[in-house]
Amino acid sequence: MRILPVLFLFWAETAYAYQGHAGPGVLPTHLIAHLIFLSSALFLVVYLRKRTEESMKRLRQAGLLFVLWNIITVSLHVGTDIYARRAGIPSIVSPWFPVGWEGLHPFNLIQMVGNVAEHIVFLAGLFFLLRSLQGLVSEKGVTWDTPPSS
Repeated sequence: MRILPVLFLFWAETAYAYQGHAGPGVLPTHLIAHLIFLSSALFLVVYLRKRTEESMKRLRQAGLLFVLWNIITVSLHVGTDIYARRAGIPSIVSPWFPVGWEGLHPFNLIQMVGNVAEHIVFLAGLFFLLRSLQGLVSEKGVTWDTPPSS
């Protein structure tokens, strides 16, 4: 029965899993959201720098990975936008511009490697965030089925 959710992932034929960035004002607004997330993750890293608990160290590591993810992602967004303008392609951030391998050139390869890297870094950040939350729960003596005592 546990295999059903995994099998469901392979069912879809077409998936639109990214947020569209086309249109006037959408990319700058999206970049502002990245900068807000970047600054909050950086604040978390600086705020927790003197904490020695294992869960706080993991939370700080998650924050560092989220900072790195934002740097990679913003670089890809801005680089893609600049490339699109110079190539005369409508300014839209998508996994790659020419669909298929026949249009592959160095920029597309950099973008594809960057997309894979950003997803790996983000998942690693989520992993450290989850481990931090699990550590906080165990440090406080709280179990998932009983509320914390006051």
